[in-house]
Amino acid sequence: MADKETVAVDSPTKVNKIASGNGDKPAPSSAQHALIPSRDSKIIKEALVILRGGQETPQRMLELATKLKGELRFSYARRLLLRASNHKDTALDPELREKIIQQLALCTYKDEDLPADERLDRALEILREIADFKTTIVQETLGLIGAIYKRKWEVDNQRENLERSLVYYLRGYEQGPVNDQGYTGINAAYILDRLAKLEETQAKKSGREYVDKEYRDKARSIRETIVKDVAPLIDDPDHKWLNDKWWYYASLAEAYFGLQRYDEAVKWIHDGQAAAGKVYEWELETCARQLASIAYLQPVRDLDHAWMPSSVRSALMRYRVQLSRAWSVWHYPVEVFALRCIT
Repeated sequence: MADKETVAVDSPTKVNKIASGNGDKPAPSSAQHALIPSRDSKIIKEALVILRGGQETPQRMLELATKLKGELRFSYARRLLLRASNHKDTALDPELREKIIQQLALCTYKDEDLPADERLDRALEILREIADFKTTIVQETLGLIGAIYKRKWEVDNQRENLERSLVYYLRGYEQGPVNDQGYTGINAAYILDRLAKLEETQAKKSGREYVDKEYRDKARSIRETIVKDVAPLIDDPDHKWLNDKWWYYASLAEAYFGLQRYDEAVKWIHDGQAAAGKVYEWELETCARQLASIAYLQPVRDLDHAWMPSSVRSALMRYRVQLSRAWSVWHYPVEVFALRCIT
């Protein structure tokens, strides 16, 4: 699930340039806002005052760290949360302490100022301060542990880390997808597809055609449950707070996309951008890459109807070099997929 505070990037004005590689981006229209605030933003200035010895409450430091995450300033957020975790008042409020530790772990594993192995291991140690990994059923914590092990797999390509990730995501999903709005479930489905793809690829290398039906069926079942149970929350008065949360819409779009119900996936993306009003470009890029990855992992490769909104199309185009490498494995022209998205 993506970080939640956002800045507008989509506008009715079409982009002026088609990206030609990893570094090129469409020229923004005058209606678009700056994507990431400058280094001297007011939030950073306030954080620096605290980091240089200024006094503030743990709650306020958590609020500032949340805003810094939205600006992708994970290093500042991590240092602020570390200070908050050591504040004398934090120990007096177990619920606040849990939130601070969870966010400290998140900002630690995402802080690219730290070496990859170090930040991932450190994030796990931070979470052990509030959870027994063998028994915890706290979905937020389980989602973080799953994410860290998934990131470990991305770094070292050790299948064991991917399997560990699945254990924690599945345990989170088993606590009920409505309770975390499908977060651990949608990630469990992705890991199941990823593991199935690994098995199928190994089989192909040995000259066998094989589909990992057990994992594929489980992934599909999870996505169907999310569509059935989580999508209706948008009309539930008790979940009104979800109405303007981009990550909620993105998760539903991913569920529909994984079920190859592309038109419905597009609708959730459109509805999410309209409801949130402000969406960071990096959030759209994350969405685009995730959908592209799911497309690659699918055993059925007919993407002829996988239309996408122009904003997500643009993000795909900026990542076309990486996507081309992936999609060349199964000879699907990524440019066709991206350019056939709706405008």
